[in-house]
Amino acid sequence: MGACLAVSGKRWAVSACLVLGFCAGGRVAGAQGGAAYGQPQRDGAARAALSSAVAAARARLEYERAAAEYDRSRELHRRRMLSDADLDARRLDAERARLAYVEESLAAAAPHVTIERAAKERTRDGRTTVRLTLRNASSGAGPLALGAARARPAYAAADDSASPPDALDTGDSLDALVQRVVGGGVIRDLFVSLKADPGANGTTISIPYERHVAALRRGRAATIVFELYRDVPDLVVSVSYGDRVEERRVFLDRAAGAAGAARFAVQSAQLSQEADLGAQAIFDLRVDRLAAADAARLVVDGMAPGVAYELRDPESKARLTQIRFGDGEETRRLQLVVALPQRATAAVRADVPLRFAVVARAGDVADDTADTSRGGSRPGDAGRVALELVPRGLPRVELRAINLYHELAAGDSAVTEVVVRNSGSRALDALQLRADAPPGWRVEFAPPAIPALAVDAERPVRLVVHAPRDASVGDYEARVRVASAAADHRVETEDKVLRLHVADGASVAGTVVVIGLVVAGAGGAAVVGRRWMRR
Repeated sequence: MGACLAVSGKRWAVSACLVLGFCAGGRVAGAQGGAAYGQPQRDGAARAALSSAVAAARARLEYERAAAEYDRSRELHRRRMLSDADLDARRLDAERARLAYVEESLAAAAPHVTIERAAKERTRDGRTTVRLTLRNASSGAGPLALGAARARPAYAAADDSASPPDALDTGDSLDALVQRVVGGGVIRDLFVSLKADPGANGTTISIPYERHVAALRRGRAATIVFELYRDVPDLVVSVSYGDRVEERRVFLDRAAGAAGAARFAVQSAQLSQEADLGAQAIFDLRVDRLAAADAARLVVDGMAPGVAYELRDPESKARLTQIRFGDGEETRRLQLVVALPQRATAAVRADVPLRFAVVARAGDVADDTADTSRGGSRPGDAGRVALELVPRGLPRVELRAINLYHELAAGDSAVTEVVVRNSGSRALDALQLRADAPPGWRVEFAPPAIPALAVDAERPVRLVVHAPRDASVGDYEARVRVASAAADHRVETEDKVLRLHVADGASVAGTVVVIGLVVAGAGGAAVVGRRWMRR
């Protein structure tokens, strides 16, 4: 009877220790899992751990009660006061209670892995890596760790050779046996991978595809590093151990970055463009945040003198010199607008590429830490993209004529002069003058071609129009134009129209006589006037 009371007292002590131990274990697990869960999740996990602890403690008390009952039954059986069938029933009750205790203990000691941090950073050679920290936040072996006194059926004693063997008896206490089965809170063979989407069809976006952690003790943390195939703001962490697979989508934090690594990356969809002199070129830019930095200062490095430029927001068109990243914002888009001068200069020459770069560095860095006007930048905070703009001269020909109206007789010719001027921004080669004349008419140019014409240069050309002998009296038109060998650009020119009037021979002779009389009369009047003035 005293042994029964001792066992009963020990049961209450064990029960109290179990409840207190599991409450503390729930608080520790909640504290360790704080990086992965919010307060409601931590409270739910603590309640579940406490419920498992209470169930395990209840199962242990039931097992000790059944074991003590079986001890009394064996004593009664030895005194021939209990039948063999009743003794077997008590033994089966003790075995059932023992198995229930083992089952509840294993459930209370279920392993759990929390994600403490997932930080993304850019290495010095431009690779994007993720540093993942995992912690074994299992509640521990619970009642197994208490090391209570041996609690097993008394029929396993050596002086009871008639009793059936105990299948779970190994010579140790039951707690030590289950402790070895659980592994002392150590999670073995964890396989970790990073995926774009959860589930079996989720694409792995890291190298290596999977990391292996051989063992992770309870309360300990392990840090593993992956390299990302593509830069993403969030991803799914898949952790597999035993027969369990846990997947959680996490937002990637920004690490401070390796020494010498850039905090920002600048990219452009157009690395090289062409633009005519006097025109604009627009580069679409994207600035990605690579490390823990909120603001980026933008500088255009190496732009040629005389070239105007501005960085602006593509939506509001506001001019920018600094951009700020909001909470959860990883990318900002902007535009670089470059305006070329109207004419070529010593720094801006046609067909000679202009090379420059857009630099983004940390906004909290003082201006005297780097000379960005000369391409310098502070190590560890600057990202840059090299760009190229090729100025193209715009070919343009201006055609001038002294007289566009001519009157002539059939079979006669008219002579005039036209001036060809290069009013564009690039030199022209092999210019040819051509005319669309009426049928039977003939137009000649002297010289017929101009080998080269520099910018702002001009050249006079003699033009002779021959009318056919059978030309009818009336008005005619001849269109004069200039063609150039500028193969990559169309020459912009304005055609000139010569208006030709064919009159009959008599009217032409009369016109000549009238003109002669008018000239003679004017000359006589001038002579008379001079004589009168001398008087």
